[in-house]
Amino acid sequence: MSFPQSHLLTIVLLLLTAISSTTSVIAQEQATLVDASETWLRQQVQISGADLADVELRVWGTGVTSVYLNGQRLLRNQTVNGLAIWKVGPLLRAGDNCIAVAVAPSESERLLIAGLKAGLKAGLKAGLKGPDNRTIKYAPWKTTTAVPPVGWQSTDFNDRDWNVAQQKPVDPAAAAELNNSPTTNLSWATDNSTHIQDGRFSFRDGDHVVLLGGTFIERAQEYGHLECALSTAGTAANVTFRNLGWSADTVFAESRGIFDSPAKGYERMIEHVRAEEPTVVLVCYGQNEALSFATGPEGIARFKAQLKTLHRDLTASGAEVVFLTPHPFVTLAPPLPDAAQWNERLEQFSNAVTEVAADLSTLAVDLNTDFVRDMAMLGSSNLGTHLASQQALADPDGHPELTAARNSLWTDNGMHWNADGYKQVALLIASRLLGQADQQPLIVVDADAKTVTTTSGQIRKINWPADDTQRLTFEYQPHRLSPSSVRLSIQHAAATERGLVPGSDISDFEKLRQLVIRKNELYFHRWRPQNITYLFGFRKHEQGNNASDIAKFDPLIEELERQIAVAHQANWQTITVKIPQ
Repeated sequence: MSFPQSHLLTIVLLLLTAISSTTSVIAQEQATLVDASETWLRQQVQISGADLADVELRVWGTGVTSVYLNGQRLLRNQTVNGLAIWKVGPLLRAGDNCIAVAVAPSESERLLIAGLKAGLKAGLKAGLKGPDNRTIKYAPWKTTTAVPPVGWQSTDFNDRDWNVAQQKPVDPAAAAELNNSPTTNLSWATDNSTHIQDGRFSFRDGDHVVLLGGTFIERAQEYGHLECALSTAGTAANVTFRNLGWSADTVFAESRGIFDSPAKGYERMIEHVRAEEPTVVLVCYGQNEALSFATGPEGIARFKAQLKTLHRDLTASGAEVVFLTPHPFVTLAPPLPDAAQWNERLEQFSNAVTEVAADLSTLAVDLNTDFVRDMAMLGSSNLGTHLASQQALADPDGHPELTAARNSLWTDNGMHWNADGYKQVALLIASRLLGQADQQPLIVVDADAKTVTTTSGQIRKINWPADDTQRLTFEYQPHRLSPSSVRLSIQHAAATERGLVPGSDISDFEKLRQLVIRKNELYFHRWRPQNITYLFGFRKHEQGNNASDIAKFDPLIEELERQIAVAHQANWQTITVKIPQ
């Protein structure tokens, strides 16, 4: 049977060497015939050998196609005309790899050809060792015509219920067309230009940010403060976040293996990040490593080496990685144990993060140096209502009892933050990452000059009192939402009075935060369902039919993202102030 070019789809994994000089492409002598309906295909590929930098993936044919490699999208619902080539070396790894393809509907059958080239003028059978001492072994293509659940592109996806595709000889005319096809070199990477200008990081419009780390990152999703602080501190619009934190995790993904090894958990983590197609990844590791890795330089060296590996794997698709160092622990009142006893070790791992960042020429946000002091300073206006001395907030050494009381507002165990703690942590991270401290907006009313001004925002519709009611009204719109109430200063001949603006509560910020919390909850159930082993793992044969329901979270999350974008817009509010006599 012959197939016209319009009905051909060809996948070719090429292994090139430094001595290669030929441009001939010869396909492996087997092919896969697939049905006419919309089809999803997967092929497991085993690679041995250390140097994978020069490997290419080639797709040939015409028609609407989506292509993925190890979880990374290379092409989505685009028409392939001729031969498309991607440099995929950074995405590959020794061991398990996966090519995944989605083919749009057609009235005719489609042909899939898998082949290997190693700089020679002859094709190599799959599994033969190339001249550069590398081996590629292809498993049979597997296919389904039923819409697969989320994660079908991942290497460890359980495709036990997919069909093994039929094999038959390659049509000679198809091989000839492959050799003579027009060639297009494509890139899958995001815009990899840096977000750092003049030493300051800034988000861009449309940035998609992944938060990656252990307990500190995972628990942040429960409170929403971190995302809100980062998204409201700058001027970029529609910055979205996905929290992929996992409690007790390390740079080796030791908490993510589920019923597999940490190595498999690390593989899943990298592919999940790639599937999110982030432009920025905020990475926070080092806390659990400080508590569990070998003491002395051995444990730190192990941490630094794996942190560099993680950076390499995360940046392969073009995302910019920013490191957050581990934060110190704080002391609570007896009889609770003093978690701060670990701070010397935490400082060593914090320094290791900054050293790795310097080696990689990337940004590290220091969450160790003067961390607790600056948290207290940022929150002094709010915490001052609970504690008598604001000086004690910033000077813990001189006031141990007040310090323990202050710390108890932030944490229950000295290690992990509660809602108030995350509120302060988020403000500090935004300040140190973006260079913009959260300062309470100030409105100044000059009763004598009859002016109303503000340090942050806009004032309009000022209506000075015309009688003895002395009620001034005006409208105020902040430049951005903030968890801090607006300060008020009323100046008149007799004195200056200060306080908070009546009616200027933080309801708009709180509405945004609640939307973020709800979005995070839905996304958590989307990527980490409680019965994940039954839906996607080795017990898939029991409840795997329910895996399709996971995709139903996506439109709900998208709707919440739309509401979050709207909620970022600060509203005008009417403020009434009594002018002193």
